Amino acid sequence: MKLYTFPPSPNARKTVAVVAHLGITDVEHTLVRLHKGEHRQPDYLAINPMGKVPALRDGDLMLWESNAICQYLADHAGETPFFPADPKMRADIARWLFWEVGTWSPVIDVFTNENVRKPMLGMGVADPAKLARAEELFRPLASLLNDRLGATSCWAMT
Repeated sequence: MKLYTFPPSPNARKTVAVVAHLGITDVEHTLVRLHKGEHRQPDYLAINPMGKVPALRDGDLMLWESNAICQYLADHAGETPFFPADPKMRADIARWLFWEVGTWSPVIDVFTNENVRKPMLGMGVADPAKLARAEELFRPLASLLNDRLGATSCWAMT
């Protein structure tokens, strides 16, 4: 398997963390230098037509989208407490993966864009109004996530 990543990407780091957590050793890590435009080159677009990281190649499978990659890696590792076979537990995991993509990440992306991307790419200074609005959205989401992670059993059905 070959995992294409760029370390500053939160989604790429997520897949790398899953590889490490599960102790998967047959993954070759390949750096895609976004700052050099490697993600827009035809060879990479053949792997991920979205031109983003991460992406995973496993034989003839080209898989992109970090949560799909994480699920695939967990399946590849076999049944573990990290990704049990029980359909109810997997549904709960899927709920949080979908929540992360649809609810959490859009808010976090505001902070990342304003505080990291803009200064790093010379796109100006952070917009205080955008950050204030993102903080309003962030607080209840962070509280929900904190409560969930603080539960006695993280994967207990709710």
